[in-house]
Amino acid sequence: MTSRLQSSAMRSLSVVTPSLTVLLVARDARELFNKAGGIGYLARHLRVRKNQSDSKPNEGGASVQQVYELCYCLWLMSFDCGDSQQTRDHFQRDGAVPALVDLVSASPREKVVRLALSALRNLAVCKADIFDDSSTKRRTSGLVFLKEMIGCGLIKFVDQMKERKWKDPDLIEGTIRRTLAAYFVCLVGC
Repeated sequence: MTSRLQSSAMRSLSVVTPSLTVLLVARDARELFNKAGGIGYLARHLRVRKNQSDSKPNEGGASVQQVYELCYCLWLMSFDCGDSQQTRDHFQRDGAVPALVDLVSASPREKVVRLALSALRNLAVCKADIFDDSSTKRRTSGLVFLKEMIGCGLIKFVDQMKERKWKDPDLIEGTIRRTLAAYFVCLVGC
């Protein structure tokens, strides 16, 4: 799967992402995917999609469904951040937060915005391992992700989202408010 994700061809992406959405439900599969650098490949495809948004339709950018599937895979991976320092490190190192914030700011589909915000919320509330042996090693935690989200302008985008007309009223009531609550809880707790 990861060798297919290394390719920039959209044909490869259309074959891999539906399979990944099924496989990554299993924790063991997420661990293997993470060890193979999967988070970075997902984030890269989301960033490539953003960079190609100014191009003409059908010039090689990911479809809305593919973007949804990529975001869904990152959302699934974000559930392991509470237990895995390696997963947190990969999310930080591989630029997943800026890719997710870009989806919140520019996605035309509510289902993509909801998933991106949920993944960001999972990152915001994760904690660093308490029993880490290496006291000199910097630990990635929710506070690190929050700083990155703020630096990417997420607060501004969330404020703008409140003014937007949504088809799904639960998006504004649930996801956006829970995301903001997670930020404040983490800021106070961290």
